[in-house]
Amino acid sequence: MVTSIEAGTFWGCSSLKTVKLPSNLTAIKEKAFYNCSILPSINIPSTVTSIETDAFQNCSKLTTINLPNSILTIGEGAFKNCSLLSFISFSNSLSAIAKNCFENCTSLSSIDIPNNITEIGESAFKDCSKLASINIPKSVIKIGGGAFNNCIGKLIFNIALDFIDTGAFYNYKGDVHLIFDESVSSLKNYAYGFLTALKEVYLPNSVTSIGDGAFQVCSNLETINLPNSLTSMGFAVFNKCNNLKVINSYIENPQKCNAGSQSFSQLNAEGYSINYKTITLTVPYGTAEKYRAMAPWNNFANIVERAPEGPLATFAVADVSMRMGDTQTLPVSMNNKVDIISFQCDIHLPAGFEVAKNAKGKPVVKLGARKADTHNISANVLTDGVVRVACFSIENGSFSGSEGELFTIDIQPVSATAGVHEVTIDNIVAAKTDVTGVNIDPVKCNINLRKALMPGDVNDDDAVNVSDAIATVGYILGNVSDNYLLENADLNGDGIINILDVSEIIKIVLGTSQTSQTPVVVKAPMLVEANNTEAEALYVENFEIKSGEEKLLPVKVRTNREYTGFQTDIYLPEGLEVVTTTKGNTTTPDVKLNEECNSGTHIISSAIQKDGALRVLSMSMENDMYAESADKTLFTVRVRVKSEFTSSVIVPVYFRKTLFDSGSVRSNFADSSSEIGINNTTTGIADIIDGENAKRYFNLQGMPVKNPVKGMIYIQKTASTTEKVVY
Repeated sequence: MVTSIEAGTFWGCSSLKTVKLPSNLTAIKEKAFYNCSILPSINIPSTVTSIETDAFQNCSKLTTINLPNSILTIGEGAFKNCSLLSFISFSNSLSAIAKNCFENCTSLSSIDIPNNITEIGESAFKDCSKLASINIPKSVIKIGGGAFNNCIGKLIFNIALDFIDTGAFYNYKGDVHLIFDESVSSLKNYAYGFLTALKEVYLPNSVTSIGDGAFQVCSNLETINLPNSLTSMGFAVFNKCNNLKVINSYIENPQKCNAGSQSFSQLNAEGYSINYKTITLTVPYGTAEKYRAMAPWNNFANIVERAPEGPLATFAVADVSMRMGDTQTLPVSMNNKVDIISFQCDIHLPAGFEVAKNAKGKPVVKLGARKADTHNISANVLTDGVVRVACFSIENGSFSGSEGELFTIDIQPVSATAGVHEVTIDNIVAAKTDVTGVNIDPVKCNINLRKALMPGDVNDDDAVNVSDAIATVGYILGNVSDNYLLENADLNGDGIINILDVSEIIKIVLGTSQTSQTPVVVKAPMLVEANNTEAEALYVENFEIKSGEEKLLPVKVRTNREYTGFQTDIYLPEGLEVVTTTKGNTTTPDVKLNEECNSGTHIISSAIQKDGALRVLSMSMENDMYAESADKTLFTVRVRVKSEFTSSVIVPVYFRKTLFDSGSVRSNFADSSSEIGINNTTTGIADIIDGENAKRYFNLQGMPVKNPVKGMIYIQKTASTTEKVVY
């Protein structure tokens, strides 16, 4: 059984084109394929643990090599002079790249060194003249001399190394860029000294300290970026960095960084000092004076503030809600990273809106607290309806601060309908203190225009209903809701919220109120409204009424919620009418709450509306919940067949605008209907049904029908059939 390719086995086999290695192979020994000059590829089995010195050296046609995870060691010069080798897949078990291992692999363009590699040996990638991208991970702690000699690409270090040989990048023709991982917190003393190919260093906002001489004699270093997190710099960090051109400091407060007088260079040693006159120190916007006032930063002759990132200034305007007939103040804010002295903009109001005007007929615009004493603002309505606003300071004074309200404009709806409308502010131009312009992006906001406020609408939901009566009872009993509109509840104008106002709200709901008062209101958020499904409904089940008969129409509720009040509009079919009762001088519909559902504190009231609907409302004066009412009769309405109605029909009764309220959550039920029978025949329906007790009947909506009407269409079900029939 072959377990190894012995030393020199195929040495000089210049005609060898293919070779299949045994699956149990463990080692490829020294110079095993040395000078196999036309061998294009080789599949190394996953059992191989070592490739020894010069094993594939001078295999000049070898293009790719996959190193399985089983490989623990690769010897010196193992792939040296493999000039067509363009791809390497490293083993995850390999810990070191040996001396001269890939030297003169002139087709190799990039390498991705895995995190398991800790050492790169001398001349490991020497003369890899096309190597343009090298990623060196944080696991690498040593790079040997000449490891990247005569390479041309961009070398990226992810993290600080413990040791780099002074000749590691000898004659390196590319640029070394140090791009550190966010896990780095400090740079060691002399960590990168003598790295002559180093061109740029970027430190993340995690580095807090730089050690003594960390970059000294990096003679090609041009740019260094210092993070805002930096708190200390050691001695002579940049000694003899004679090509240093730019230091980008992101330190917002230089006082927090403990940089001594000799942090940048060894000032008392001839030839070691960097040239403070030729280096540009860039600093965050607005900090130049801090740097000029503090050593060692004040040694730099050229301190330049960088322009802030992102837009120099932005406008913002928040969405608002208003009612018809109101005037709304629209606040416009500015966030600016540079000082702004003036601005102008165009405001496009939606159709049906106008800018409010003062006594002189001018648009009402006002500057906010950020203005200087010398600022003036004016506005005008252009021929196309656009409101142009302009503001300036005759002394070029700046607005204070960097954010907040800039100005306000008052607007009014004149013919707009209720709904959401959009405002656009564009053509925004501002000026800096040097009188150069700043173009600001357009902004938009929405106006939620609501209906004019109605007396009795105490929960601010654009309607007066049983919820308002319940909320008012709650207020009287001391249960004050955050959204309660106090002034809007005082319907009789006596300055007190009491049971008289509840009575007025009930009159409004029933359509019997004569009030015309429009109170001043305190606006507040709306009640939370539960999303209703058709599973919740009012309905009537198995109801039949005969000619000349008065009968209670039992109304049931299908729900799994608890409620303290409700209202609904009932539309009876053409042949039925509500029976009324008279008490004293008052005539009202005969509507009663089922005692089984009444908590003892509930009341019920009703009134006929102009469209013929019977409006019913019920509530508890103590905000009690109804007793168990699901699928029980909640209330009854006494009805009778109109004398002139002579048909026998099954007709629908409709429930619309149904609202149930718990005092904190309300639910608007979907409209519903139920089938009822009006019987004007001489034959009793019950007698007919008794003879066919094996059959059950349902209307076309699937509701069971106890008393079918002759000549009507039903769904008939027996123990074995379901069919549509004429009864």
